[in-house]
Formats: sequence, C-alpha cells, structure tokens
Amino acid sequence: MTKLVPKETLKKGKAVKMDSKEGLNALFEYATEGILITNSKAEIIKINPSAEKLFGYKPGELLGHKIETLVPQKYQSNHVHHRDKYKENPHARSMGKGMNLYGLRKDGSEFPVEISLSNYTNNDELFVIAFIIDITERKQAEEKLKSYSTELENRVEDRTLMLREAIAELEKTKDEINAALEKEKELNDLKSRFVSMASHEFRTPLSTILSSVSLISKYNTAETEDKKQKHIARVKSSVSHLTDLLNDFLSLGKLEEGVINCTPVLFDIVEFSQKLFRIYKQLQRKGKQLFIHMTVTAQKCVWIINC
Repeated sequence: MTKLVPKETLKKGKAVKMDSKEGLNALFEYATEGILITNSKAEIIKINPSAEKLFGYKPGELLGHKIETLVPQKYQSNHVHHRDKYKENPHARSMGKGMNLYGLRKDGSEFPVEISLSNYTNNDELFVIAFIIDITERKQAEEKLKSYSTELENRVEDRTLMLREAIAELEKTKDEINAALEKEKELNDLKSRFVSMASHEFRTPLSTILSSVSLISKYNTAETEDKKQKHIARVKSSVSHLTDLLNDFLSLGKLEEGVINCTPVLFDIVEFSQKLFRIYKQLQRKGKQLFIHMTVTAQKCVWIINC
C-alpha cells in the first residue's frame, strides 16, 4: 500500500521530498488535473480525487472497472481499437490529436476532454497513465468566438451589400444626371436655334414694314396713290405674318405645357403652298433664286427649299 501524505502536513509547509514515495503520492492525490492508471487489461487500478470528481464517482468506486466505463457508448468500440494499437507502440503523446474527445460521467452526461497518455512497465506488464482535463469552458469560448466570427462576417457581408447598393444607386444617379445634363444641353441648343430663327423671322417683316412706311410718307400725290396702296398692303401682310408667327410660338408653348390639343383638319394644299412660297419669297436675298420642291405621298409631304 502507498502511504498518503496528510493535507495538514502540506498546509503547514513541512518539507516533503518530491522524489520520494510520499512526494509522488502527494502530486498524484492533490493534482487539479485528473489522473488515472490502467493495467494491461485496461482496468483502472488507480485514480486521483480530481478524476473521480470530474466523472462524478465516489472515492474508490471506479477501481477495477474498464476504462471504457468513462467513454460514451458511441465511441467505445473505436476506443478499444485505439488502445490496442497503442499497446503495439506505447509512447508519450496526446490522445486523439485533431479529434474531439468526450468523457462520460456517472449521471450519463458527456463533456469534452483533453487527454495525454504516458506509460511504464513493471514486471513485464504495461501500465498506461492518462492525464485528463475538462475543456468545457474552452469549447464554449471557442464556440462564442466562432459565433462572433460568423456574426462579424455576416455584418461585413451586409455592409458590403449595402455599399454595393449605394454605389449602384450613385451610378444610377450619375447616369440620370448625365442624361439630364444632355437634355439640358439639347434644350440650350434648341433655345439658341430658336432665338436665331425667331430673330430672322421677325427681322424680315419688320424691315419690310419700316421700308414701306418710309416710302408711304413720300407718296403724297394722286399719281402715287397706287404705289402707296401697294406699300400699305405690304405693311398689312407683314403685320399679319408677324401675328401668325407669334400665334405659332404661343401654340408651341401651350403644346409643351399640355394646355391645348392638336386637332387635325383638312386644308387646301395648293393655297398653303402659294402662301408658303410668298413667305419665303420675302426672305429671298438679292441675286439669289428661290427653288421649292414638294413631294406628296399618302403618308407624308416633304418640302425642299433652297435660296
């Protein structure tokens, strides 16, 4: 029998040689790490209080039991195979490296463990020493860390998705702004062309009115009455043309605002052509000839005017 060292002796600080039987026994009995020893038949021949407490057994209750008593049922057959392999080449090593190991308590509950193995031989019999640590708290911390990592990855993924959506929205807004700027540019070009065209359209009849009024003032005799009436007619025609231009501009504005609706009506194409010819005749420059070519089909009417 191994002689135990009383706790009182350790508490009082009495010297105990650690290489003595008493010292080694003290290390075994009071170690916070679970320690047990099995014989060649895999029977537990010695177990320290920490290991008994770890698995929920009373002192001495596990002595003589197979080591598989502490292994969950689903792992027992594999455990027998692994311990038989260990006998072939016994050496100090960690058990189940890279594997998740579990112990079985007396109440049937399982818990994760970390086990280191060592061995010694006595009278040609192999004895195996197992050092057992409960790593429940470590596993819980690892799971929390894993959960935090997964949550962080999900948050990063969500933020990345939000960023992509924001970039896509910015790109869409950029395209819309570019389209709006392009339309505004086109509108400015149209305004410039409109101002140029309106200036030209108004300038010609106004010049006609001015010249005719100037000439009318000089025709004061009966002999020049015909010429006076001719210029008065030109003034009336030019005023009528200006009125038509203003009405056309007002109509275009109302059309854009949706104030009026267009109603197609039949008209005399010959009379319209003659009127159009007279208008462009007034725009004809000196020394230039006016050519008007009209192509009429069932779908459209095309005018080509060269001055």
